[in-house]
Amino acid sequence: MAERRIGLIPNAVTMIRSGNNETCGILVTDRRTIFAFETPKVKGAKAGLRDTFGLEPGGEATKPPALDPGTADIDSMARIDGNIVVPHISIKKFEFAKFLGGYVLTISYESEQGKEMGVMATLLPPKQLLKAKKLQGLSPKDIKKQYAEKAAEVFKRALPPVAAAKGVWKL
Repeated sequence: MAERRIGLIPNAVTMIRSGNNETCGILVTDRRTIFAFETPKVKGAKAGLRDTFGLEPGGEATKPPALDPGTADIDSMARIDGNIVVPHISIKKFEFAKFLGGYVLTISYESEQGKEMGVMATLLPPKQLLKAKKLQGLSPKDIKKQYAEKAAEVFKRALPPVAAAKGVWKL
């Protein structure tokens, strides 16, 4: 059976490479999670992530992305140098929690070489979404919570029961 896209979470900020914050999108399938970084090789991915997530077209995105995680072949996204691929069967710990006014996703997993690895990402609603929700009268705190809850639902649908049972969902 072919691998299925479950969801796309744009605008996550990680601190996993060289100690710097890096923005990525998170492509979640029924078999793995791919952290797709905005590197020079993937210019325009941010725009593709935002459009795919259902934000208004014609915002910051003026050119089509070079490789859109929402429509690109999943294996192609997984092979991009610098992207992080976490097979769901290798997850040892999964935590979604509130932290310092935001929401953080932490995943510990075992690499193909048997090494313990980890990814931590802070989820930030895209600016366009923040503006739209503020116009609806929501506070930034409520917007962040709704965004994190939607992201958590994506993972709950995607993770196998064993991995989901290991999860800590502190929203």
